[in-house]
Amino acid sequence: MYKSDDFSDPVIRTVPYIIPDQRLSWCAPASMWIIFTSLSNELGRQYLSLYEIIDNLPKKNGSRPIEARDFDRLIEKLGYSYYYYYGNCKQDLYDDIERKFESGECKQECKLKHLYDHIWREKKNYNLMDSSVLYPYIESEIPVYLVFKYADLLNIPGYPATEHDSGNPPDDCHAVVAIGHTLDDNGEIDTFIVHDVSASPFITIPRDFIDTCLLEAVVILPENTYHYNFVRLLLTKTVETIALFDDKIRGIIADGKIIYRAYLMRSQRVKFWFTDRTKYPEQITNTFSRADVPQYVWVFEMSNPELKISDLSIG
Repeated sequence: MYKSDDFSDPVIRTVPYIIPDQRLSWCAPASMWIIFTSLSNELGRQYLSLYEIIDNLPKKNGSRPIEARDFDRLIEKLGYSYYYYYGNCKQDLYDDIERKFESGECKQECKLKHLYDHIWREKKNYNLMDSSVLYPYIESEIPVYLVFKYADLLNIPGYPATEHDSGNPPDDCHAVVAIGHTLDDNGEIDTFIVHDVSASPFITIPRDFIDTCLLEAVVILPENTYHYNFVRLLLTKTVETIALFDDKIRGIIADGKIIYRAYLMRSQRVKFWFTDRTKYPEQITNTFSRADVPQYVWVFEMSNPELKISDLSIG
């Protein structure tokens, strides 16, 4: 919630937006300002002005644009956890590199092979972001830093064109911030809502656009919090264990129709759920009241297509 000049409604609930001064800033730090401001307001962390964000970046001589990884040191300084993702179109590039290495087209001493062995092999299984990965962060009310080619954004029908970052060519990369999503009549994700500091707040982009055109993304989370892809892998084995003694879960797994809705939340809120003795056995409420859990936890609602239509879940 932020202060408003309207005396009848002194505060508004929204995601902040900023228009960068082209003499001072570009899309990257201005987009990161939106995320830092949202998180500082929600988590009680240090607030940084746009100037302070720029001043904490690696010193540039104007020879290259600001990249997503240039914010690493600042994010760590503020005490957050962060995760770097790549999109499907960048995965295609990496897959082509992998094919060339394994077929022997690249020499063994090639520097790219060193990069591939230490970064790509290690993270290729869980650092891919598409709309299904972006969705849980948006459900958690966490703004996400997204990078696209500016020309791809302009191909979206109705996307507002603007003078792009001091006249850089449209083939350059451009950062926006995902802040929300819409649903269609069937309850499926329809579009994602983004703030574009060079164009307009509250722009909608199709879900398929995330799946096909996203280059990379940065997710900033509370300290010592696992990112969604890692937790989702752990969940698979957990659900298999639950299915051993839960007929409903076993049934939807067998049908291949299990649907997850995931979101990150404060563990105190989860504990509060289980204080309701009218819904849960005493053993469950006692277990959760004594449980030593992190400050933030991932919650997974499990459902199937039939239950989802009625906005219900199995557990």
